[in-house]
Amino acid sequence: MTYQVLVRGNARRGYTARVLSLPSVEVSAPTEAQAIAGARAAIAEVVRDARLVEVEVAAHGWAPLAGLYEGDQQFAAVLEEIQAYRGALSSQEALAMQADRTELSGDDAP
Repeated sequence: MTYQVLVRGNARRGYTARVLSLPSVEVSAPTEAQAIAGARAAIAEVVRDARLVEVEVAAHGWAPLAGLYEGDQQFAAVLEEIQAYRGALSSQEALAMQADRTELSGDDAP
């Protein structure tokens, strides 16, 4: 089996090897080769008495609704209205922020 190992040099500790698919496996050693060898030994220790199983998880409650309204023109119109409403709110917020800045700066020009 092949594992991806991230090896990084460190001025104080030499090298650190971290097994990406096994987050608990991290080995530090003076040389890169020793760090990799340590990671290999740690992997062997972790998987020695382990087995890989598949676990099925029930679909999220909203998953069956995905794509339910695809191609529905009325739903598309509703989405357009929502987008327009959000745009209007953003414009109002921008104007309010500009008014606040003007008020704070003391600029009372019309």
